[in-house]
Parts: sequence; structure tokens; C-alpha cells
Amino acid sequence: SSSSIMWYLLLLVALASAAIDDPKARRTAYHVKSQNLHLDDILEQLHELEEEFEDRELEVDEKEVRMLKARISNLEDELDPDHAHAHCEEHEAECGGDVPECISELLFCDGVDDCNHGEDEDDDRCDPEVVHIGSSFSGIATWGACENFPPHNAVVTITAAEQSEYYPSYVRVKGILSFEEDDHTHKIKTYQLRGIYSFARHALMMGPEKGKEGHYGVKCDFNLGDNDHADCHIVLADSRDECAHFRADRY
Repeated sequence: SSSSIMWYLLLLVALASAAIDDPKARRTAYHVKSQNLHLDDILEQLHELEEEFEDRELEVDEKEVRMLKARISNLEDELDPDHAHAHCEEHEAECGGDVPECISELLFCDGVDDCNHGEDEDDDRCDPEVVHIGSSFSGIATWGACENFPPHNAVVTITAAEQSEYYPSYVRVKGILSFEEDDHTHKIKTYQLRGIYSFARHALMMGPEKGKEGHYGVKCDFNLGDNDHADCHIVLADSRDECAHFRADRY
């Protein structure tokens, strides 16, 4: 009956009131409420962080990635000297992608994609500014043969550069190699050189200017991940035997 239901509801209200009046029950309810509020706050913070992470664009430093890849490749070549260009035929060069691929050196930077992913026409690779007129690269040369010089500063300076119209994979260059012959008098020896820069091999190769004195040449490999740093060797022009080495930085 309706009266029975009414008495039942009154009994429930009375029991609930008694429970609330119980100090232990009140403490439990308070702790539960506090924990729920704390959990809600954590979830809200987590949600905000997720939204912030999703909105943030992850920036990748492509130059740093190239330099790291170059360091790994150079270490592989040091451990296994036959590794470099091992699968390429003579007058071929690697495309440079993750999958080994070789094409003729003459096909680099000619305006046509010959590598599967177009690495042969990469803007950085084909940038003639690498050896623009006035470019200078210097470093501390250490001699291992040919001369008994102490370590000293060596500089390679480009004095002329022209990209061939018919062979765009090369830049014809002229330059000057200079270094100290005497550490005490600071006497400077200079050699007038001429040669090429190969886009395919990222390499500057110069020998004595025709009709000029000098038996030294220089070879710089831009194998450090960018166009501003290179491994350079002073070599005997006739035999190409290495005499000195210096890590060159553009300045």
C-alpha cells in the first residue's frame, strides 16, 4: 500500500542520516570525494598534454641527420676500406639513398632524374656554390710523408670556377694551396692549382697549374654531411700519394 511505501522511504532516509552522522562514514566519503577530484584533475592535465603534443609539429634538423649519416658511413669505410663504392663500376657513383644504387658520374646534376628517387638532382648535392669564387677552406695539416713539417695551417682558396655546359656534373676550378714551410719564420709556400669539383663524388680534386712550379695537389672529400666541411689531403701530383691530411672548414 501507499502507506507502507511511505514508511519504507522514511526508514531509508533515517538510515542514510544515521550513516552521515557516523564520523567514520563521513571520513570515508570525504576521502573518496577527494580522490575522485584528484583523479579528475590528473585526467584533465593528461588530456591537455595530449592535445598540446598533437598540436605541436615535430621539427627534424635535416642537416644534422645528414651529418650523422655521413659519420656512420665514414666509420663503415674506416672499418672496411673496400666498402666505399664497392658495388659501383669504374666512373660510376652512388646515388646516396638507403638502397645501394649506382649511375654514371656524368648523369649527376644534368637536370634529369636518373636515380630511382632523384638523389642525383638533389639541390644540396648540385649546388655550385660549394666552390664559388672566393671560397676558402682551412685546417691544421698533419704530415705523414713527403715533408718533415710540424702541424700547421693549410688553406685552399678557389680563384676561378665554371660549370661545364656539356658536362654539368663537373665544375672546372682554379685555386691556390698555401701552407707554412717554416714554423719560426712563418714562411708561406703557395701552389697554383687547377682541376675539377665532382658533384657525383662530392670531391674537389686539383693538381699543379700547367706551366707552374709545384709538385703538390689537393683532394678534398665533402663527406661530412654538408658543403662547408671536408676531409682534405695534400698529395703528390704525379703519384697521388698522400702526404698530409687536414679537416677543412669553410671560412
